[in-house]
Amino acid sequence: MLQAKHLSHFHAVARHKHFGRAALEAHISQSALSRSIQALERSLGVQLFKRGQNGVELTRFGEILLSHSRVILAEEARAMEAIDSAKHGQEQVITVGLGAYVAEFFGIEAAARVRARDGRLLCRVRQGDFREIADDLLARNVDLAVAELASARYDPRLEHEDLSSAQMFAYVRPGHPLLGRESISSADVFSYPMIGTRLPLRIEGPRIESAHNLDPVNKDFLPFMNAVSPATALKMMRETDVVGFASLGMIDSLLESGQAAVVPARIKELRLDAGFIRLRDRQLSPTMLEFMEGARLLHETKMAIEDELASKYGLAE
Repeated sequence: MLQAKHLSHFHAVARHKHFGRAALEAHISQSALSRSIQALERSLGVQLFKRGQNGVELTRFGEILLSHSRVILAEEARAMEAIDSAKHGQEQVITVGLGAYVAEFFGIEAAARVRARDGRLLCRVRQGDFREIADDLLARNVDLAVAELASARYDPRLEHEDLSSAQMFAYVRPGHPLLGRESISSADVFSYPMIGTRLPLRIEGPRIESAHNLDPVNKDFLPFMNAVSPATALKMMRETDVVGFASLGMIDSLLESGQAAVVPARIKELRLDAGFIRLRDRQLSPTMLEFMEGARLLHETKMAIEDELASKYGLAE
């Protein structure tokens, strides 16, 4: 069985590539460090380091262990932190990754409500586009992700739970050329540069693709200008003809105040397929399960509001 102490010593040697420097960091003698590494090698039945005159290098087995040891040590540290906090009656912290658009739609509010329900709980948030959040989850920087599911659906390392899709609409500055047209197609909308964060490519066709910068690996739409929220996008679009995308609830206050205008076109492919994402077979804490239940209820409320706003702006199906 792997012992955390031995893994910590292994990690120090791998990082310094030198037993002496690693021993100084671990505050033990070099001979004690060598015995710790030897005990680890015996338990695994493999050699982890190649020793030479200029230091040490990882063997193939050492490289494999290193890729996993970071995760193991990080998980142990987080577990000990949670236990220590509970022993002393301190705050319990959960870490959630929120994808762009999902954060604005309901994610930030769901995270804030954790504290309101229990003053001992704190929800730490990391934000990014949907692919960055998936990477954070795989690196175990977050316990759970709430994001667009485009990348998670096909990754065998992840499992997900769908929430209902939210229709998104194009929004622009008042006076934008799109607003003067009698009929507007998806090609019309996507002929203008996008402002926001990356979106999965759900709208096919050469006219669309030629008008935008696409990620060469996965064909995501990449924005002309990056903005994580409609408020930030608005500052950038006041003097340009860029197009942003959001649910109506995200931009209702901007529409009400006349700072932005919604493009009167419902593009069925332009939607937010949000959901929960976690590492496959990972057990979530009771606190995280409570967060998920609260987030589900909030999402349902937001979806009902979206229906009301669609009627308000004449965009209902």
